[in-house]
Order: sequence, then C-alpha cells, then structure tokens
Amino acid sequence: MIDLYKGTLGLKYNKEDIVKSLIQYLIKSDEDLSFGVKETKTKVIFITGLNELENDIPAFYHPVIFEYKNETYVAMDIRLFCNPPKDNTISIEKLLRDKNNGNIAVYRTILTKMFLDNDTRFLLAINKSVFNMFSNLLNTIYRNSTMDSQLTPYVMLGYNYHYLTFERNDKIDCNGISREIYDNVLNLVRAYDVNIVDTLVNGCRENKIPNPSVLIGDLTDVISYVGQDTRAEKMTSDLLMMTLSRTFFAVNSSELAIAMVESKANLIAILYGVLSNTFQKKSIMYKTIDFGKKYNNMKEFISVMDRTIKEQIVYWKDRYELTKR
Repeated sequence: MIDLYKGTLGLKYNKEDIVKSLIQYLIKSDEDLSFGVKETKTKVIFITGLNELENDIPAFYHPVIFEYKNETYVAMDIRLFCNPPKDNTISIEKLLRDKNNGNIAVYRTILTKMFLDNDTRFLLAINKSVFNMFSNLLNTIYRNSTMDSQLTPYVMLGYNYHYLTFERNDKIDCNGISREIYDNVLNLVRAYDVNIVDTLVNGCRENKIPNPSVLIGDLTDVISYVGQDTRAEKMTSDLLMMTLSRTFFAVNSSELAIAMVESKANLIAILYGVLSNTFQKKSIMYKTIDFGKKYNNMKEFISVMDRTIKEQIVYWKDRYELTKR
C-alpha cells in the first residue's frame, strides 16, 4: 500500500481537494518544483512557498499521489520546514530550515516516488534489517504497555504476517504465505512453539484475521488473534498509534506512526530520518533500535539509505548540464 490516503488517514483528509488545488497550481505555473530530486517516471512536486500561487494550496502532511496529463505525480508540502526560496535552483537539502522534520518529509517523498517507479533494488540490502528493527520496537511497545513479557513471539509473528502482506491489494494464498513465515521466524519457532505459526495460518484460512493485513487496526487484530492466551488484546490500534508516536520526535508524529505501519515506503523513510539524525538519539525509537544494533544492522541500514537518497538528488549544476545536452 503506497497511497496513505487510501488507508486510515484517508478518513481524516479530503485528498480530492488537495489534488484539485495542486492541478490548478500546475496549470498556472511552469516552474520545476522538484528542487533537484531525480525524476524518471514519476514527477516530484515540493510545495515550498516559492510563489503566491501556493497560497491557495491547503496544508497537507503526507505524500499526495495523483495523475495529470497522463503522468504520475507525488507532491509534498514542506512549507513548515523550509525557508521560502527565491527561485527553484537551490537543492532540496539546502532549502530545509528544520532538518529533523524536513528530512523525514523529503525522504518520504523520494521513497514514495521510488516505490511508484518500482525502483526498489535497495530493498534487497535492507529488508531484513527494517523488519527486525521495527518488529523489535513493536515488541518493546507491547511488552511495556501491557506488562506481559510473554508477548514476544506473538508480536513478532503478527508483524511478520503484516509486513509480508500490507503492500498487497488482493487476498493472499494462506499456504504460500505460511512458507515465507516459517522461513522468516524459524529461530522464533525453535525458541517457542511451532503451533503459533499454525494458529496464524489457520486464522488466515478461516478468515479470522485480515487478509491481507493492511491497516494499523489489522495489525493489532492479527497479534490479538495469535496471542489469545496473553494480554495482546489490550493494545488497540488507537493505543498503538499513540504509544508509537511517542517513540520519536516529529511534527504530527501520531499520523506518522500510522504511516509507518501502513506504507513500507514511509516506514523506511521515517526509520531512516530518525536513526540518521543526532537530534533523535534521546528518542525511545533510537535507543531501542540502537540497543539491539548487534542484531538489527542499524549502521548498514543507514549506509545503504545514505547512498540511496544521495543518488536521488541532482544538484543544480548537474541539472543545468543535463538540460544543455
């Protein structure tokens, strides 16, 4: 699932109004609004306060995906986090005044674009680390919020199921997904009980858990189902959102918490934004993941993402040279 407005956040925002205002802006303006982010199939728009035409665009906090003249666009409003530029020649990195929140917004935009373009080779190097880091964070949240130390296998298993399915639009093959789950949680099964995987797969076959698991409420439902003999049901989607939002420092962190659960592009972008920023070192998320860095390969994750993001930024001199050719 890439479009957050089709998930839980769609209940709060009217995406149609935002898209209408963005299209009107495109009609009236011929500016290059990518500010140096590389464009291939998907076009990039950053709303920065560049001109007065942007005053008619309502504030929005999540990447907006839309179609215009047979092209796909992803737009992001960063007016809160940057100084209004005099022109469009400055790179997006230098434009940001608030590096913490601004970087997270930029990373979310870039990775959303990359996912739309199916430019996701970098996932091969970080997928396991992302899963381990976030599932360990969720496990910490569940354990501390419910005071139940027995929840570890259920949280890990439930998030495994969610992580494997939340980008899918159609029903999954429960038998097929079981093989992926067994491979991913082999050590977990050895440490606990093989039957917990069977419980999950049976729940999938019998439509007792969401198939696929897409929303934050789906995730909590799956964990509650497999952890029936624990206090897993105490963690509602609202409580998970609120608790997760307190693990890092960001504007609108409660909605970013939902974004992390409902979009892999946003999950990776927010993790990278938090873990690569020294400002976040005192956050619960940073401390939790850093504590488990032996298992989570945090440094390797940051290194891969540094290269990935750097490759997506084209500086003005390079843009000018490309235009001349």
